[in-house]
Amino acid sequence: MSKSRAKILQAIKDVGLEEKALPDVPNWQWSKDYADSFTQVLATLSTTCLRVRSKEEALAHFKEKLEDGALYYNGLSDEAQIPARPHEWDQLDAVLLEGKIGVAENGAIWVPESAMVDRVIPFICKHLYLLIGEKDLLGTMHEAYRYIQDKDYGFGVFISGPSKTADIEQALVIGAHGPLALTVMLLAEA
Repeated sequence: MSKSRAKILQAIKDVGLEEKALPDVPNWQWSKDYADSFTQVLATLSTTCLRVRSKEEALAHFKEKLEDGALYYNGLSDEAQIPARPHEWDQLDAVLLEGKIGVAENGAIWVPESAMVDRVIPFICKHLYLLIGEKDLLGTMHEAYRYIQDKDYGFGVFISGPSKTADIEQALVIGAHGPLALTVMLLAEA
């Protein structure tokens, strides 16, 4: 450790603030109609939400949107038409992945690495499709983190809507980083 770093850390320790317990996190209540809240939030995030009755219907919708010669990855069946070299994956037109949980308060969907062919896949495609079941919706991020904390997912991400920025000439740009569009397919409870 450098002398200057050690000196700074020692100065911080010497301040002598008394330790305080962390505050209790309140148990926020969210509307019990998670599916309705989830779809309303997605609408505010420039995200298309389709209600589907089965994985087969979701897959049919995904395939229907593919243009001839489109490069794609279908995470529901590991079916793919993608370049062999990862350096060419930026040409992926569409990717369909299945999320494990969704969060009603912010429209986020937890996608573990096991649902992806590679960590970069959901971020490099032009159009991302995420399938999530209504039964897999939770109210808040607090509930979501409690759900995943004891699971052995390894890498995973919460994905919520295409990116947005208004930094360039104060004009809103959707899909500036990552996919240009996100479509969430909400699987009805059986």
